[in-house]
Amino acid sequence: MWDIKTVANVASFDEHKAKITDLAFSENGFYFATAAEDSVVKVWDLRVLKTVHNINLGDGKIANALDFDYSGSYLGVAAGSGLKVFNTKTWEEIVQLNDHTGPVTDIKFGKDASTLVSVSLDRTLRFYGL
Repeated sequence: MWDIKTVANVASFDEHKAKITDLAFSENGFYFATAAEDSVVKVWDLRVLKTVHNINLGDGKIANALDFDYSGSYLGVAAGSGLKVFNTKTWEEIVQLNDHTGPVTDIKFGKDASTLVSVSLDRTLRFYGL
């Protein structure tokens, strides 16, 4: 991570064992999530520059996309043809959606996390009410 004013490296996040596939920052600036080809999503606390949670996707699943909702209460993870949403206070998985038939390439939360939108290589765009 670089400070754009001083152009200095202020932090390095090197715990993944494979190539990073996506990253996302929470709007409140507290959390930073990284996904990699090692089937793990790591959540970092930017206030202390440490990993605070690991989400093991298992089964060789690779997260293609991550997104925090605007409040920072939820983290959406797109892995394979499915989506998972986690509560960022407990890191409990609160919903799993498997409606796509191809890999999900991106996800985004709508206003107040009331919707989740996903797009997939199956050529569909899906809207979910949460």
